[in-house]
Amino acid sequence: MCTPDSVSSKVVSFINLQTMADSDFPHGRRYYTKSGYFTYLDDRTIDCMVEAVATIPSSETQIELAYLGGAAARIDAQETAFGDRSAPFIMNLLANWSEESADVDNISWIRGLFNNLRPAMKPGVYINFMSGDEQDRVPEAYQERWDRMVAVKTHYDPNNFFRLNQNVPPRKLRSIARVTPTI
Repeated sequence: MCTPDSVSSKVVSFINLQTMADSDFPHGRRYYTKSGYFTYLDDRTIDCMVEAVATIPSSETQIELAYLGGAAARIDAQETAFGDRSAPFIMNLLANWSEESADVDNISWIRGLFNNLRPAMKPGVYINFMSGDEQDRVPEAYQERWDRMVAVKTHYDPNNFFRLNQNVPPRKLRSIARVTPTI
């Protein structure tokens, strides 16, 4: 479906991969995002997104839809920490604006659209498309892999040093009371 000049393959260093979108999302701007999966996109869902475009408070805001077929769908969900691979569509609502005074309008727009679309979504969220106020949805990102993620975190980071972003907290370690003998 693509012309040969629109498809490429090359080895990219980790640092280049991690910074390739920096020019599209410069530091210093303000961002807020919510995400979800769809089994299919019905007319109500599409109409809701199209109607919402007319009220976007920032020209930099995006409603991103991606198809998750191909190789990603061929790997079993138990094989990796990545979320549900059975949904063919992922949506990312990404607000992008510059002025702090516009926080309420942009965040409210994303939350409102997300809440309107949520009934059509299946459970799950892509961990990298979550804002900092969604800690309660982190288990939803891993679903049946949650206990495994907590076990790994407990083993390798029992003191929760790596706790920023969407945190998988370690199990609480039982405190062992140490009794000092009296002489």
